[in-house]
Parts: sequence; C-alpha cells; structure tokens
Amino acid sequence: MLIQDRWATALGCAPSSRAGVVAAMMRVTPSERAAYWLQLALSVGIATMGLVLDSGAVVIAAMLVAPLMTPIVNLGMGLAIGSPLLVLRSGARVLVSVMVAVAASAILVRSLPFQAITAEISARTTPTALDLATAGFCALAGVYAAMRPGSDVASTAAGTSIGISLVPPLCVCGYGLGALDLRTASGAALLFVTNLVAIVFVGTIAFMIFGFNRVDVRAIERELPEGEGGSSLAARLARRLSRTSTSTGSIALRLAMPVILLAVVFLPLRTALDEVAWEIRVRSRTERVLASIEGDVLESRVRIDRRAVDLAVVLIGTTAEAQALHERLEREVTEIAGSPPRLAIYAVPDAAAFAGLEDALRRLPAPVPVQPVVVPPPAPLPQPDGERLTDALSSIADAVETRWPEEVLGPVLTLRVRTLTDDRSAVAIVHHGPVLDPATQALLQTILAEDLERAVVVEDEAIPATPLVPQAGLEAFAVEIGASIERARAIEDLWLCVDTVPEPPSPRRGARRATPDLGRELVMAAIADFPRLQTREAESWRVRFARGGCEDAAVAP
Repeated sequence: MLIQDRWATALGCAPSSRAGVVAAMMRVTPSERAAYWLQLALSVGIATMGLVLDSGAVVIAAMLVAPLMTPIVNLGMGLAIGSPLLVLRSGARVLVSVMVAVAASAILVRSLPFQAITAEISARTTPTALDLATAGFCALAGVYAAMRPGSDVASTAAGTSIGISLVPPLCVCGYGLGALDLRTASGAALLFVTNLVAIVFVGTIAFMIFGFNRVDVRAIERELPEGEGGSSLAARLARRLSRTSTSTGSIALRLAMPVILLAVVFLPLRTALDEVAWEIRVRSRTERVLASIEGDVLESRVRIDRRAVDLAVVLIGTTAEAQALHERLEREVTEIAGSPPRLAIYAVPDAAAFAGLEDALRRLPAPVPVQPVVVPPPAPLPQPDGERLTDALSSIADAVETRWPEEVLGPVLTLRVRTLTDDRSAVAIVHHGPVLDPATQALLQTILAEDLERAVVVEDEAIPATPLVPQAGLEAFAVEIGASIERARAIEDLWLCVDTVPEPPSPRRGARRATPDLGRELVMAAIADFPRLQTREAESWRVRFARGGCEDAAVAP
C-alpha cells in the first residue's frame, strides 16, 4: 500500500485528501444540480449550431461548457471504491443526460430549414480503435484533474473536455435522428460510447491504483447532510447493494463491468480501423499508379467509400489512348483493391492535337467540281424528290467519309438527315467514339459546307467507346445511357454489354418488404428490349457498347 501512497503523493494527492475528494463527488446540492442541467442545455445548443454551421471554434466552445465529464468520472470512482450510491447516482445522471442531449439536438435540427452533413458532423461518425486510445489518454488527464481539484489544474480539465468530445457526438447522434440519417446517428453513438467506456475503464483502474479503494465509503455516506446524497430512490437501492459491495466477488464484478464494455466496443472499432488502414493503403497505391501515367493528365480524382474505388481521369489524347488507359487502370486497381473500380476516363485534344485534327480534316482535296459547259444543255427533265434526296444523301455520305478522322473520333456507324433543302442540310453523324467538342464540330461543318457548296449543320450523336459508370445515382445513369441506347438500337453489329448489381435477397416471411429500388428499375427498363444485349452480375454497374459482341459476359436469359 505504500506504493499507492507514494504515487498519489507524487501527483499532489496526499492519502489524507482522498476522503475529501470522494466526499466532494458524493455531495450534490440543489444549486449544483441546477448549474449542471443549465450547462448541459447550453452546451447542447452551442454544439448543435456549431456542427450545422461547420464551425470548429463553436464546437470547441460547447466542449468547454459541457459538464458531462464530471458524472462519468464519478461513475469510475464509484466502481473503484465500491459505492453503490455514487454508481447509481452518476449512472442515472449520465443516462438522463444522454437522452436529453440527443432529444434536444434532434428537435433543434428538425426545426431548421435545411439538413446538410458538414465536415464537423462527418468527422464524428467513423470512430476507430485510435479514438479509443485517444479517449484513454484524455481519461487519464480527467482522473488527474479529479484527484487535484483546484485552480492549478483548471487548464488540464479544460483540455480534457476538448479532447474527450462528449456532447458533440451526442448532438451528431441527435442530428442523425432529426435528419432521419441512421448511419450518421449510429456512428456518432459509437463514438460517444467509446469515450464513455474509456473514461469509466481508465478511471476505475487509475483510482484503484492511487489507493482510493481504501477510503471508508460507509463513513462518508453517513456523514452526508440530508438531501445532499442524491435522490431517495438511489439511496434506498444503494443501501440494499451495500451489503455485498465490499466483498471480493463484488470487486471482481465492478472491474468486470468496464472490461466487458471495453471488449464490446473494441470489436467494431478494430474493424473500422482496418477499413481506414485499407483505404489509406489503397489510396496511396492508386495515386502512385495515377502518377505513373505517361502523357498529359489534366485532372484525376480518387474516391474510396465502403470498399469501392471510384476513379475519374481527364487526359489529353485520343479515344484509343483513353481506352488503353481504362483497361490498364481497371487491371492494376483491381489488383490493389481486390475488386474492380468504377472508372470514368475522358480524352480531350489540346491546341496541337486540334491542329492535327484540322489537318486530318483538310488533308484530302475536295471533290473536283464539274466544269461548266459553254453551250447550255437542254433543260433536264424534272427529277423525282426521292431520287434527288438519294443523290444528296450520297454526296453527304461521300463528303463525311472523306473528311471524318476515324482514328481520332471513332468509326462512323450511320448517317441520318433530319432536314434537307436546296441550300441547307442537317446531318446527324452516329459514331462510336467521344462527343465532339464545339470547336471540332464547327470546323467539320465549315469543311463539309465547302465540299458540298451549301450550308451544313452537323448534329453529333456519339455512342461512347469507353465504359459508362454511374456518377450521380442510378436515376441519372438511366437517363444518361438512354439516348445512347436508342442511337445504337439500329446498328446491327453493336452490342450492349452491361454489368449489373444483383438484387437484394427477398425478405423472410413476415418481414417488412424492402422499398423498390427506383434507380435499378429505370436502368433495367432502359436496357430491357435492346436486341443485342449481354449482361453479367458484378459488384458495380457498368455499361459499354462493343462491336461484334461482348467478351467474358454471360448472356442474359
């Protein structure tokens, strides 16, 4: 026992002051109760507004005001010294405080005109085992501040309040309930329980190490003034439990409680830490792969969420280069992450590439016009509209075939003339390649007009050569692929290759039927009646148009 006394004395808590520290924790006056609940209400309001406004300074202010650290430390002391009165009273205060904070925050969030997840909210929804370790260190600081009440440790108490973060997670939990976002609510609740368990566990062990379990609890409880020991219900329950609170079995039970709680929260925290480690590892290796891309990359983005990797790359080059990069990234990132990524690769021309495109468009001479005859020929017979239209279409097709840079913009699949007059043509070019940028489209119109000697309006109807993946939800994805599917329907050698995500399993008998996935239904409806369709099940959605068939795809029934 001398070791306990030496350690306590070294930290400024003499053995003779232990009883005073415990008595101060047990004593509860009406003014203290009123101050506690006022501070809790203020901290909840401040924290909720700080979280919604994404203000870290306001959230820190709420941490300084929040009094919730005190009853949790008292709970650890009650378990360490074997005081049923302190355990019951502190536990009840913590429980009621949690319910009040969550309910008040939910009501406040529900009354706001908007609910948006900010960075301050998001930062408190994914706790890991590192948060548990952080809470443990903060709990030691809280124990030190509790053993030495006074102005000399006021800064320690303030720093502990900021580090342990108790009320903000409760307010985030209330935000999740108010905004009907159960994922946010459950993540914040896990963070709060993590901090709570760390304080109780570390506090119980630390108070016992420093000899507080040798304090005569019964004598202190008898000396408490009437009305300062808590509610009469807590006192009656405490008297019944006090008969066994000093036995060896009771000590083991008191120590087992925080240990069991610690084990329960450690499992999900450890899993979350593994997820974070996987994400950091995959992000780092994926960024190295992106850095190794040869050529000019204008922009690249990596997003990792729930073991899914999303990549978007914009490079200067051709469609063939974009397709080659797509295949390479899909292969290498799959090896890194263990599952195929969702890729969006875009190729755009720079000034030099555009100059080369212009040269490709102009490199062949225009058709030699027929020389006029000096003697006017006899007036021709009227030409049927159908024959005139056929000749015009033939001349337009010849001009497009001559001028179209297939190696850059992909092959032309078909042409459609929307309007045709004697001096103006409007031609829709259906091609398997990238969408024409405005400058290329204008240049093509100019050159075709020179060849055909009449105004030409070029309508671009591109069918993407690179795979398409959802970027903003399946509903928007269905709209995005719908136009391309309609254009490809009449192209006989063009196949629609679709990677589909399996439907969730049917609910068991008596279970509530899941809400239909509208986005999935829209996508399936868009592809359902395509004449050349091949599908296969995969982990993510992907649609591509392939000439001649789809490789490695199972034909849909």
